[in-house]
Amino acid sequence: MGYTEHILGLMPLFKVFEWMFSSAIAAFTAVAVSLFIFDGWAGYMLGKRIGRSYGAGVVGAVAMSFSAFHFNQIGHMHVSSYFTVPLILLLLEDLLGKPSMARAMRLGVLWGATPLFSYSSWAIASVAIPFFALAWLGVNGELRRKDLFESSDSSVDDASSVGRIQKSSRGTCDTEGASSARRIVTGKLVMYLGGSALVMLVIAAPLSLQLIKARSEVNVTRSPVEIAIYSVKLSNLFQPSERSIAYKHLPAPVGKNDKMETIAYIGVSGVVLLLIGYFCPLGRLTLVRLSQRRQKRNGERANTRSFSNRSDTRPEMDDFLDAKLVKRLTPWLVTAIVGIFFMLGPEMRVRRSWAGVPGPYRLLTVVPGLSHFRAAGRFSLLVYIFVAVCAASAWARLARRSWVGSLFVMGVCGLWVFESAIAVGQSAPLPANIREAPVYVRWLAQAERGPSVELPIYAPGVPSSAEAEAVRVYLSTYDWQPRVNGYSGYEPVGYLDTVSDLTTFPDQKAMDRLESLRVRYIVVDFPALARYRKGGPDAAHYGWEYPDLNSLEIEIRKEIASTPKLVLRADFEDVAIYELTGR
Repeated sequence: MGYTEHILGLMPLFKVFEWMFSSAIAAFTAVAVSLFIFDGWAGYMLGKRIGRSYGAGVVGAVAMSFSAFHFNQIGHMHVSSYFTVPLILLLLEDLLGKPSMARAMRLGVLWGATPLFSYSSWAIASVAIPFFALAWLGVNGELRRKDLFESSDSSVDDASSVGRIQKSSRGTCDTEGASSARRIVTGKLVMYLGGSALVMLVIAAPLSLQLIKARSEVNVTRSPVEIAIYSVKLSNLFQPSERSIAYKHLPAPVGKNDKMETIAYIGVSGVVLLLIGYFCPLGRLTLVRLSQRRQKRNGERANTRSFSNRSDTRPEMDDFLDAKLVKRLTPWLVTAIVGIFFMLGPEMRVRRSWAGVPGPYRLLTVVPGLSHFRAAGRFSLLVYIFVAVCAASAWARLARRSWVGSLFVMGVCGLWVFESAIAVGQSAPLPANIREAPVYVRWLAQAERGPSVELPIYAPGVPSSAEAEAVRVYLSTYDWQPRVNGYSGYEPVGYLDTVSDLTTFPDQKAMDRLESLRVRYIVVDFPALARYRKGGPDAAHYGWEYPDLNSLEIEIRKEIASTPKLVLRADFEDVAIYELTGR
């Protein structure tokens, strides 16, 4: 999807920062930092909803924003801008709790606008929504009378429309009326969800025109073997990044992960948050219920408890609050489990060397709009969302007991940031404006418009390819001449053949290819092209030295000078610009 991401939603912010700093590099960095704030805001809203307090919102923000997922995807703005996913699930929870057309419209608008920031987030949310809804309905299946007939937000407008539900002498509702109410509420809920999906399509379709167009230009098919490279293994949940600050000098239990797209590390702090926030209260409630059932089997009076007033004892109130938290968190757990199944890719494996079994990710290959989703590991975002939810739950459980509990949760969140943080390397110095750009870029900016190519051109799949072509793509934003060069996980159809043909420039095969592409300007970096002929792309990009480079550069210049249709337009010592005439 990197080929078609436009991230238009971030462009206004980028332009503001570019105006403030007069530097595109500084603006890019400022946007990357701002995404921590946006993701943290989404985590705050999520945590406040779960924990019902500002403190829960803060720990939710920390867990959501400063995750290993965000740190390792910091350079991929279309991946690190995932703040819409938890917000979409929150709006879905609102709609399920109190169905209304207004809530359905809000969900549809945000869902549809998500491609403004990230197609990846849109795809992840689209997969998560049905599972979250089913899980929520399974946990909250019993419709309460006050929800049915609440005047402001009820999904049923009039009591007479669902039959007369009359109270019996024991205060129970008539079964037939309740069944009718369930059917009508379920029908309206399905209608509202369908309305949300329709609004999403109306908004997302125009934003996806570039994606639809690109599908005709780009080979988006990926074999299961290739997708597996971007899939997470269960062991990755416990493997910190190779660039981890915390584990730089400490041994990792199951090794370190050197692949950015498969980072799913939750660490010791994540396990603690999961235990305190969900699994400990779940286990405690399970033991209480087992004890009650054992008492019933023994003919003893069950220790039934009522929590309808504030005079209950503290353990009873804890049981009540834990039960509410577990019920509220279960749909988020189900969504995280779905994320685990999908992030494992087409072949689910515990470790990379172990045998795998076919996974549900294969289903995406037949779903329109999702079939080109390559990086299965990005579904680990749903796991990190659940960790943020558990952080808020842990605060709600421990902070109400004493200030020590609050300090403990804050300490665990601090450890979460420490375990997640990575060392970010510095890129090569880049020009901040056109005055600092290379001289050939300034020349192209003044030249008539025409397709251009920079040689040597690098083949995809080589580390030096992304590094070299990324700089060229950035520099092209100063002259805005269309380039043959580029890099992406998805290449245009025929691009590999183009690269192969141009490696022998200026022979006839290369010239035929340039003419077929209607190229006008050819930028030749003679030292890099000479090194490319000697040692390949790495030698060209990293500047490897060879004894006879000068003579090879002279030879290349003579070859170009003797080639018909190539006219020298500018010569800047190491770099020259030729125009292909007679196109």
